[in-house]
Amino acid sequence: MQDNALIQQVCNEIVGQFHPEKIILFSCKFDLENEVTSFKLVVVAENEDGSLEHDIYLAVDCDIPYDVVVYTPASWAQLREIPHSFANRVDQTGVVLYG
Repeated sequence: MQDNALIQQVCNEIVGQFHPEKIILFSCKFDLENEVTSFKLVVVAENEDGSLEHDIYLAVDCDIPYDVVVYTPASWAQLREIPHSFANRVDQTGVVLYG
């Protein structure tokens, strides 16, 4: 799933423009021909004014739908340690694309 060129392109653009600490692929949907139809990423990065998610959507275009969930490094470190939390599930099952 992490080998898809569109997913990697979005990841590379986010890294190049926003310099996150980590990007994790946590969901990927496929059609009957096994082509990616949508995907979801967690981006761990400094986000002082809370606009990073919005900024990513404005700056990074993709031919298929994608979603981004942004965590600051401090909140990611804390929340991924909580059993059964969303962050913990992503940390345990997601695919690290960067960082």
